[in-house]
Amino acid sequence: MTFKELFKRYKIYTIVGLIVLIMLVAGGTTAGVLLTKQDKEQINNIANAAVGSTFTLNSLRYRVLAEGTTNTVEIYDTTSTSISGSISIPRTVANGGITYTVTSIGDNAFYNCSSLTSITIPDGVTSIGEYAFYNCTSLTSITIPDSVTSSIGYYAFYSCSGLISVTIGKGITSIGERAFYNCSGLTEVTIPNSVTSIGERAFYSCSGLQSITIGNNVTFIEDRAFYNCTSLTEINFNATNMSDLTLTVDIFSNAGEDGTGIIVNIGANVTKIPAYVFADVSSLKTVNFLSNSQCKSIGSNAFYRCNNLTSCIIPDSVTSIGSWAFSGCSSLTEVIIPDGVTNIENYTFTGCDSLVEIIIPDNVTNIGESAFSGDSLMEFSVSANNANYMSVDGIL
Repeated sequence: MTFKELFKRYKIYTIVGLIVLIMLVAGGTTAGVLLTKQDKEQINNIANAAVGSTFTLNSLRYRVLAEGTTNTVEIYDTTSTSISGSISIPRTVANGGITYTVTSIGDNAFYNCSSLTSITIPDGVTSIGEYAFYNCTSLTSITIPDSVTSSIGYYAFYSCSGLISVTIGKGITSIGERAFYNCSGLTEVTIPNSVTSIGERAFYSCSGLQSITIGNNVTFIEDRAFYNCTSLTEINFNATNMSDLTLTVDIFSNAGEDGTGIIVNIGANVTKIPAYVFADVSSLKTVNFLSNSQCKSIGSNAFYRCNNLTSCIIPDSVTSIGSWAFSGCSSLTEVIIPDGVTNIENYTFTGCDSLVEIIIPDNVTNIGESAFSGDSLMEFSVSANNANYMSVDGIL
């Protein structure tokens, strides 16, 4: 019986049969099976293709993910191979006569490869695992191809302090917890529209980061995502319908403390400013709503205690301003409330100690408790067309 006949006959027991065949070849006996040299090579190839097996080529270690119709591998833990310098990951690799497609950079793939300076990731890679480039302190740039269609894993680029440039592909759907934690060399990051969530402390202590652009489809940003980004001067916020945050989620806390102040640009397609999104950002000094703004509401505590914010021109599209939205903005000297606003909730402008005049527009039907309490507020003006409120000698 030849190898081909034996394998065909017992194919339902492939793994067990394979082990037996390997033992026969190793023991130098055929046990009634006629094994040619080609058969033996074929057996070895199959052994090499077993899912989970590993091999090393050109200093990169690979692990087999799938065998059969599709042969795929991932870059596996390479720390033992002393990776250094510039690395280009191939699209395909061959081992034991089998060609594999590289589809993943696995967990811990380049963990602590502190001498790695640059890496090229080919199209076809679909995922980047947890701790993949952890503490690669000499890595200066990374381009993540559009073929990566899952998340950037937890701690993927943690403490890559030499990383100056990162291009995040348009297929990425989420950025994992601490993915770029302490990447202090980064100066600019653009989150593409494909991303829907940014994990906890994702860009924590990126102290060199000056500009961040948040894409249209981000719906959730977790706690301290941009905490201690002390050089931040610009936030381009384009998330069209992001979920409200809570008091305990400080995504920009301590940001911009070493810079000249933060300018926030609100994209034209943003429909709401989420609750607490810029709360306690003491370096925020200007908020710009881009022309043709579609924003309908400003959430509660959205700009709470932004004590260096001096002015905010709220667009005509806004109809509601939430409670505490600008509370504690002690440097706010001017705010223009558009005619479309119908509801100003409790404590919206309380503690705005530099605000001296408020004009109540035509359509306001409700002003909540202590909405405008403050030490310096001297005068109210109410539109003559407002049927619900009036002012007498500057008193509402």
